[in-house]
Amino acid sequence: MIHLVAGQNLPWPELRVTAYLDDPSVSVRALVLGAGYRVRSAADLVDRDHPARSGVEWLSGPPEGVTVDLTGLDADVERVLWVASAATGRPVTLQLVAASGEVLADFNPVVPPGSAVVLAEVYRRDGAWKVRAVGQGYAGGLDEAFRVHGLVEREDTVAPSQGRSYEDLLRQNRMILEDASRTTASLGSTRDFARQRWESEQEQIVADPALRLGERGDTARREAQLRHDAMVREAQERHRADLAQLQAELETFESELPAPLARWGERSWTEWQPPEQMHHGLRVGGLALPDAPLFAMPFLVALPMGRPLWIEVDAGADEATRVLRTAATRLLAATAAALTRVSVVDIGGTRGSLGIPEALLQSPPATDAAAAQAVLAEVVDHLELLGTAVASGSLDALDPRHQADRLLLVTDFPTGLDEGTLRHLITVIEQGPRLGVHLMVTGTHAESLDLPLLAWLRDYFLRVTSVPGGDLVDGYAGINWTFLPDAGPTDPRIIDDVLDRLALTRSDPYNLRRRT
Repeated sequence: MIHLVAGQNLPWPELRVTAYLDDPSVSVRALVLGAGYRVRSAADLVDRDHPARSGVEWLSGPPEGVTVDLTGLDADVERVLWVASAATGRPVTLQLVAASGEVLADFNPVVPPGSAVVLAEVYRRDGAWKVRAVGQGYAGGLDEAFRVHGLVEREDTVAPSQGRSYEDLLRQNRMILEDASRTTASLGSTRDFARQRWESEQEQIVADPALRLGERGDTARREAQLRHDAMVREAQERHRADLAQLQAELETFESELPAPLARWGERSWTEWQPPEQMHHGLRVGGLALPDAPLFAMPFLVALPMGRPLWIEVDAGADEATRVLRTAATRLLAATAAALTRVSVVDIGGTRGSLGIPEALLQSPPATDAAAAQAVLAEVVDHLELLGTAVASGSLDALDPRHQADRLLLVTDFPTGLDEGTLRHLITVIEQGPRLGVHLMVTGTHAESLDLPLLAWLRDYFLRVTSVPGGDLVDGYAGINWTFLPDAGPTDPRIIDDVLDRLALTRSDPYNLRRRT
């Protein structure tokens, strides 16, 4: 039996898979999904009240379970999700059982009280079936989990026009990354094995006096080379086929992304208007595989960012500044409903406000050390005021200017910043995410400055390059991905237009639409 962890998948060659929970107080049901992680109709919910659908059957137990006959699923079914809910929070064990009754895998998710959790899924991949441990929770309970996948249970209707949640989009992005990493790791393993086998066969040929010289030896060496080449070629063909399928999935995925996550050429940007709802993610750049440079996928991060963004000054400050302005524009678009205000620290004053309209600025750009310290001190005061108001439940009494989100942009970090300013920055890093204060910097390597505090700060950031490169190692298969920075659209007027539209929403400082 295999013990799964969240995100891990494995092939499922069996014709049937049944999911059981070991706790009778936790109820389980299934969602049958078609394209785009959406139900096809309200009948795609399988539970106590609707116990059968398209090869999926709810089992009353005890314990409750759901069985999936993979041969009985409709052709347009792409995956089946097992979903749990419970009145009290507890860890549970999910068992995945074959038709023979043998438990082939298990998973230990936690089902918080009042929430819903997608425990696991069985899904099609390249003509075969796989199972994956998921563990995705929905604080809004079953209503939220159903709504995310297109099902409005109370009305017994599907909501095809409703956008997918950010949690769902980011999860699918991680799953595509994982699958691309695993097929690439498989290619690398096959290459290594083929090389090792070839070397072993060469050693055997050399060790055999009858094969060491002459035509028989030449034939043995040719056959060994042919076996090596055939194995590598087959692995490369499988890798190309896997990536082609993932690329097709990515094209559909890209077309569904809201503006902060989308490519600049998508309609979500060309038709963009400041939304009245918060968006909870942004696109930082892209990722490409050295073995397949034509395969590229988005690099997305959730908001609030758990780690602030550090953009390396690689080829020059201008490139890093363009990447910083682009990321800032995406974040401002994502948090438009919070009327985010921007503070800029640009020691030397060579970049001004980075093209950020004055209406979006909290104060003029800080261009010397004293002004930088004042800006950071004001942000720390803002955090203290806001934190106190949130803790005491008196947010409505706070000046609206302190209810808006903040974005702090620092260029050429840590140039010109003294230790006191750096300690203010640590406060922003530690307290900012939960209170709507975001941080992005451009910077150089801190090691050469021989300041331990700077080295610690740099390690705390999510660091990306300002030019293509800078290997990022994924956590699934240890594959090195090449980072592709987002330096903005080909037509810079698109960013200017987005910023101008945002500036128009600042005409009334009391026009605050959102603060949670």
